[in-house]
Amino acid sequence: MSDEIYQISKGLGESASKPLCKLIGAVQSAVGMVYEPTHIRRIAKAESDKLLIMEETQIALSELRERAVARISNTEIRRQENIESIVHNASNNLPEECSEDLVDQDWMADFFDCCKDVGNEQVQSLWGKLLAGEVTEPGTYSRRALNTLKLMSSSEASLFMLISFRIWHLDGWPILLIPSDMSGKWSDSCPFNWSHISTLTDAGLLESDLKNEIHYLDSRKEDYVFDYFGQRFIGRTNPIHNSILSWINFSAIGVELLSLVEKEGGVRDDYYDDCAQYLSVPKWISDDSDACILEIPDEELLQSLNLNRP
Repeated sequence: MSDEIYQISKGLGESASKPLCKLIGAVQSAVGMVYEPTHIRRIAKAESDKLLIMEETQIALSELRERAVARISNTEIRRQENIESIVHNASNNLPEECSEDLVDQDWMADFFDCCKDVGNEQVQSLWGKLLAGEVTEPGTYSRRALNTLKLMSSSEASLFMLISFRIWHLDGWPILLIPSDMSGKWSDSCPFNWSHISTLTDAGLLESDLKNEIHYLDSRKEDYVFDYFGQRFIGRTNPIHNSILSWINFSAIGVELLSLVEKEGGVRDDYYDDCAQYLSVPKWISDDSDACILEIPDEELLQSLNLNRP
């Protein structure tokens, strides 16, 4: 290496690698020393820029760190507010007596992890009731139920709560009863449609298959019991009509979560009358001794419960 090239490389310090020195020598041989000061200035500027970039990077990292801390702080404050609101809801739903059994700590950890980002007040009320129920009787709600509720949107929760006014039970299992004509067209009185059914099915609250009397009634010796808030219709043989009665079962998870939204009384309207008329036939017994049905419901309530309204 020539003395000139050595001096250049020495001036550049550690940034001058052997290939770089070789390049400088090659350029020097071709164009003389014209390139040398230009290159040195470029290297010096690069070193200066490098130091400046490092300093700016440190500043940027510091600012980034501050923003990250602020974001985490805001997120955790919001989550704490959500959790405290849900716990407050739970405290308002506790009964006077409860089980002596302790709530599983893993379940509690899952619970708070699932509900910490829930800010909607309506959905928070469901989480509060769920926590109160689990504290009252540990083992009431599964972890699958927690995950289902976690993934439930506020609109799905609202639909779930509205549909609770329409729940029938078949042999004790909750169902949605669907009166229809022989072609399968749903009765105009039906306050929900396939879109609502699909939404609740996708949310894991309903089973996916539609059942009807043709396949299920008259298939066993025991009587079937259709129950609408204490109004029972008991029979076994197929009612003979120019219509078909179908139903959709709630899923096991849906049954767990129904306890959060079930009402003490039902609503009597055209939908109920259609279902009741279908089941009020010879060989079927109608028992209203325990019925809890709002005979003359508030018109505004009826409108809000009709999910098919314009």
